[in-house]
Amino acid sequence: QRVIVTYQSFIRTYGRTSGHKDRIIESQLRIAKAHEKLNSEREALAAYRAAVDEFKRSRDEKSAPYAAEAQFQLVERQFAAA
Repeated sequence: QRVIVTYQSFIRTYGRTSGHKDRIIESQLRIAKAHEKLNSEREALAAYRAAVDEFKRSRDEKSAPYAAEAQFQLVERQFAAA
């Protein structure tokens, strides 16, 4: 839980700074993983979506691996539900 709060604080502080877009998207991914460990699937999905959405807005190349992993997690869940 503390990890989530720490990353959320980072996002609030640096979220509008273009130089930190890769770290913002990485933070969203780490928040999602933390929620998974807490068995909070809905919150995990929201954080994965936030990572992908932020990447779509920023198109920051350094962020691509984090966004790709988040997108993979979303797609994997769609297949698992089918």
